[in-house]
Amino acid sequence: MNYATATAIIIVVLLVLITITFFCYLVCSHSTAAPPLQPEANTETGLNDTTLESWPTLTYAEAKRQDPRAAAAGSCSLCFVDYNEEEEGKDQPLRLLPDCGHLFHAVCVDPWLRQHGSTCPLCRSSVMNVATQMSLADGIPLPLEIDLA
Repeated sequence: MNYATATAIIIVVLLVLITITFFCYLVCSHSTAAPPLQPEANTETGLNDTTLESWPTLTYAEAKRQDPRAAAAGSCSLCFVDYNEEEEGKDQPLRLLPDCGHLFHAVCVDPWLRQHGSTCPLCRSSVMNVATQMSLADGIPLPLEIDLA
């Protein structure tokens, strides 16, 4: 084998390797892999004041009568202050979240709901779906149809 033949073989092998590398690069760069995780802007919107004001506030005794799950909570999970049902007029108004039944002082949970969205600060269940269903059910009575035939 002479010098010219060896040089030609080396050039062909290098061209093949460069071509394979280029095609591998193209395939890998256009793959459907997930893009790197980037923090997204907070698009979650909280509840407005009108919605919060439409929800009733309760005393601790009223909350226990309305939802038995509220009796399990003896204190607000946000400020850790005990609920007080003995001293009439001295207890702060409470807000009972409709879906999960968690109970909070209204002054504690309202800022959370305004800022962080419509989820319970304790269990993260949605309170907006139930609140919307409740307000629609209260405002628009559905006709009852009975088929006697």
